[in-house]
Parts: sequence; C-alpha cells; structure tokens
Amino acid sequence: MKTPLPLLREYPFQEKIPPRREDWVWTVSSLKLFRNCKRKFYWKYILGLKPRKLSSSLYIGSFVHRILADWYTLKNTSMENILDEHLPKIEKDIEGKIWDQDELDKIVIALETLNGIFRAYEQVYKQDRKKLQIVHVEKKLEFIENNFSLAGKIDLIVKSNKFFNVWDHKTSSFIDSSYLNRLPLDTQLRGYAYLAYKNKMPVNEVTYNCIKKCALRRKSGESREDFCDRIAKDYIKRSRIYFHREKVVISMEDLRSFEYELLQTNDEFLRIFESGGVLEPRNWGINCSHCSAFFRDCEYLTLCTQGVDKTAKLMYEEAELHEELENE
Repeated sequence: MKTPLPLLREYPFQEKIPPRREDWVWTVSSLKLFRNCKRKFYWKYILGLKPRKLSSSLYIGSFVHRILADWYTLKNTSMENILDEHLPKIEKDIEGKIWDQDELDKIVIALETLNGIFRAYEQVYKQDRKKLQIVHVEKKLEFIENNFSLAGKIDLIVKSNKFFNVWDHKTSSFIDSSYLNRLPLDTQLRGYAYLAYKNKMPVNEVTYNCIKKCALRRKSGESREDFCDRIAKDYIKRSRIYFHREKVVISMEDLRSFEYELLQTNDEFLRIFESGGVLEPRNWGINCSHCSAFFRDCEYLTLCTQGVDKTAKLMYEEAELHEELENE
C-alpha cells in the first residue's frame, strides 16, 4: 500500500482561525460553489479571500438590485429620479478601485445602457407595480438548523391570496427555451422558496424576471443622452425580446427535495471539518472543468496553480465571509 503524500503544513494562512462549524451559514451562492468546486469554495469561504480586481457583472449587478428595490419600494417615485440618484454614486464609486481594462470598459458600457434599460423597464411594468401586494423588498431571511443556518436576500416577496410569491431578477445575454427549461431546477429559486416557507410564508410560485443584456453600442459622435434614448426606445419597441417573466410552480416535493440536498451538502461539509484539516487546501477537491467556466478563467486559478505565494497574495484580499448577502 502506497504511503499518501504528507499534508501541506507551511503556508501563510496556517495561523488563520477557520469558521466554527456550529456557526456556519449557508447561502445559495455558497451551496452552488461547494457543489461546483470545493477548492474555489475553500479560497472564498474558508480563507475569506477575494480578488482585488473586481468583476464588472457582479459589481453592476449589486447596483441593479438596489435600483429595482427603490423602484418597487417607492411606488410614487419615477425611475428617472431613482436613476438620477444612483448612477452618479456608481460613477463615483468606480474611481479608486482596481480594474482590468477589459472589465472597466464593460462598466462604462453598462453605465451607458442602464439608464435606457430601466426607463424601458418602467414603461413595460409600471401598471403591474401598482397592482402588486408587496410584502418585502430585498428581505434577508434565515433558517437555523442544529449545526448551521441558511440565509438569503430575496428581491421581492409578494402576497397572492393565502400564498406568497418569490420574485428574482436576472440579466442574461440569451433568453431561450433551454435557459427557461432549466429554471425549475435552479438552486437559487428553490432555496429562496424554501427560506420563505421556513419563515412561515408558504410559497406556491416563483416569478423569474429575465432582462436580456443590451447588445447596442454607442455610435461615433453620438451623445450619451441620445444613446440612452435609443436604448430605451429599442427596449420598449422589442420588449418581448428583452423582458420576460417566467412563473415556476413550487410544490412541497420541490421544497423537500431542496431540504434533502441542503442536509446532504452540509453533511459532506462537516466531514471535512471532522477530518481535522480544514485549513489544508488539498482537503478541498478541485473540479478542473470549472477552471474556465463561462469562457473565462476562474478568478482563483492563480491560487490553485501557484499557491499562496507573495505574488498571489498581492492579487487577493480578505473579505467578509458572506458579502453576497448584501449583493445577491
């Protein structure tokens, strides 16, 4: 029988205190990541590292949720006034952060398109907003088990007769039948429905609000205002292409299935803790198919290939354990 390789003992985080397993908090983001790639989960949630260079999609996504939260909360306020408040804050916040040039270019384009997209969103859904019986906006919910908890931040919870409806917003480059057919299996939708159910809000439906990303680009010599107007007009004219609401029915069997997956994942997570090597990287398996998912390298690839050397340490910084509870 071959002798196994010794565990790594000398690395910069050997004095780091791991999270206490009895205080562990799952989110739908951490659940999905643990299943997709445990090594990436280790870098992000056990060591609490995040890249210093930011992702444009995650960065803009957090502001998108804040804009929509204000629009659904302040029913007498126009989208124009909400955008006038938020967009200057985004532009100011960008300054001083570390960006790849490619990511910075995406941010600039996103800022130019957000104005037009949300003006069109208001035109398409302003009548619906008046009819909705909104219970919660950007609501943090938590369900506590014996040795862990599940937490999440839900865009909207709407009352419908004796049941509740969970709403979520997502942007995507493509909205086709393949994309929509997978929604009933989406961990986030089932997880949010489960959280609402455990907080005495029985959910029978999840409304998935899809917004197709803008493919238009600013023309040479075109002013920013004219570009925003062109985007808004295109989104209004072709609203069926850009905006889609998909209703997914949630049954008790769906909730039981999610609960089983949650407990199963947590049991596997606890076995790593019980092995006594929580801070040992090699105890967290690698999924190499995730190294270049979504047509780009994983943001933690350098750590996996080079280890936490001096160069790698300059590329990452410590973060709060569950920043996604603020941005989901």
